[in-house]
Amino acid sequence: MKRIIALALVIAGFQVAMAQDSTISKRPHHGHHPRGEYGLSQLHLTPEQRQQLDKLQKEHKEKMMAILTPEQKAKLEQQRKERANDRQKHRGASISKMKETLQLTDDQAAKMKSIREDHKKQAELIRANSTLAEGERLAQLKKLSADKRSEVNAMLTPEQQEKLKQFNDKHPKRTVR
Repeated sequence: MKRIIALALVIAGFQVAMAQDSTISKRPHHGHHPRGEYGLSQLHLTPEQRQQLDKLQKEHKEKMMAILTPEQKAKLEQQRKERANDRQKHRGASISKMKETLQLTDDQAAKMKSIREDHKKQAELIRANSTLAEGERLAQLKKLSADKRSEVNAMLTPEQQEKLKQFNDKHPKRTVR
């Protein structure tokens, strides 16, 4: 009888663990706390609350960096560079995929690449601007993304715009951070 009860408890434990694991895997994970559907945006924070959270986040980052050794900081920086390189490779592949999907001309593909590079530089400047509060930074990044979409749409034919809309509907966007 004790064996049956023990076996039932083990099975129940596995079921609980599996249920928890499946709910965790449904959350987005980008190495940062999500700000979209599951994040702070759902809390409708006041500007004062947002400023307080921004301040805490900045202090937290500074304290974390103070704990790391120079070797750990160097490794962290190397990891950041590797992620940036991976993103750059992905961008190149995505332009090729976009060119194929939308049947872009060579001129359109070059223009799209130029728009993306310009957007990337502007986004880096916004992210590097330490005088901006996080909420302001996010607002500027969202506006920059909207401007980029408008610029891309302006260079596309109506048929290509429709294909792009269908493509975007199938591939949801990440939240801006």
